[in-house]
Amino acid sequence: MRFEEAIEDADRAVQITPTWGRGHSRRGNALHAMCKRGDDRWLEAQQAYQKALEIDPGNAVVRRALQA
Repeated sequence: MRFEEAIEDADRAVQITPTWGRGHSRRGNALHAMCKRGDDRWLEAQQAYQKALEIDPGNAVVRRALQA
């Protein structure tokens, strides 16, 4: 439930290794979870998931999250 901290961690991971898809997907997961509690962060979550898919197009988990 510490979504802001999760986003900060994912942002650091992406800064260190921008080509690591999991950093982008974890950022998307935190933003997506914030949407479920009522925050309007879906566009940011979509962008993070799309970046993760650019890096790893075969990631079915991210693809399902993006479609959710």
